[in-house]
Amino acid sequence: MRSLIYKCQPIKFIPLESGLLESEEEYCNGQQDYENLDIAIISTWASWKLPGGRLEAFTKDRLKAFQELLDQAERIIGFNSIILDDPLCQANGINVNTNYDLLREILGEVISLELYTEYKDYFQGKDILAKYPIVAKYTLEALVQMNLGENQLATYESDSVLWQLGEQEKVINNCLHQVWLIKKLYDLHTQDRLFDPVFGRPVSRKFPIPVPTKSIYQKLIAFGLGALFRKDGNYAYLRKFSDYEHYALLCRHISQPNTYPVKDEKC
Repeated sequence: MRSLIYKCQPIKFIPLESGLLESEEEYCNGQQDYENLDIAIISTWASWKLPGGRLEAFTKDRLKAFQELLDQAERIIGFNSIILDDPLCQANGINVNTNYDLLREILGEVISLELYTEYKDYFQGKDILAKYPIVAKYTLEALVQMNLGENQLATYESDSVLWQLGEQEKVINNCLHQVWLIKKLYDLHTQDRLFDPVFGRPVSRKFPIPVPTKSIYQKLIAFGLGALFRKDGNYAYLRKFSDYEHYALLCRHISQPNTYPVKDEKC
C-alpha cells in the first residue's frame, strides 16, 4: 500500500479564545480562519519513494507538487490532521482528506469509540475538551517520550516564530523530524506495540493483562509467552488469561525452593 504521512506548519498563530495575543508575532483571525493561517511548510514521508520511504518538504510555491504526491497515495496518515492540517491545506486549494489520523485512532481505543466518532466535531467548532479534558494530554511529545524515549523527543522552539524570524531551514528540519517521529509511532501502532502515555498501558486492547517483570525470571517467562513489554521493563502485558495462568505457575515454581527428597549417599 502506498502510504503518505504528512504534517503542515502554519506561518501564523491561532489567537486564544479570550482574544488576547501572547506575543507580537503574526496571528490569524480565529479558530476557523485557515485561509489567513497560511502555510510555511508541508513535510512528508512517502512509503513508495526510494527503499525505506522518502522524506520531503514542500514550501508554498510547491503545493502543486505536493498535490501530485497526494494523488498517488492510497493511505494518507497524519497526527491531528483532520482538525488542523486537512482544513489548512483545503483552504489553500489542496484536495486532501486524511483517512488515518493517528491521534484519532489512539483516542478511540484508549478513551471511547464514541470519541472516535465525535472527533471530527472539533473541526465544526465544538469544544470536545469540555467533555473529554484528558484529550489534551495526548500530545505528539507525550507519545514520543513514552514510546521512543526522551532522546527521540523533538525539542524545538515555536516553528511559527522561527519562520517569521527568517529561520526557514531550521523549521524545515524540525518539520521533517516530526514526520519521522509520526512514522515511528504509526509503525508501533499498526504492530499493536504502542503505549498509552497517560495510563502506561498498551493502546491495543489485544494485550489486556499486566504482569510484573522486575526480575530476570519474570522477564524470561513473559517473553516466552509473547508479552508486550513496557519501556521501563517493570511490567509486561499478556494477551490471554491462559497465558497469565502459565506465567503465575512458572513464577511460583521458580520462587519455591527444591522440595524433592535427597537420598543419602553410602560409602
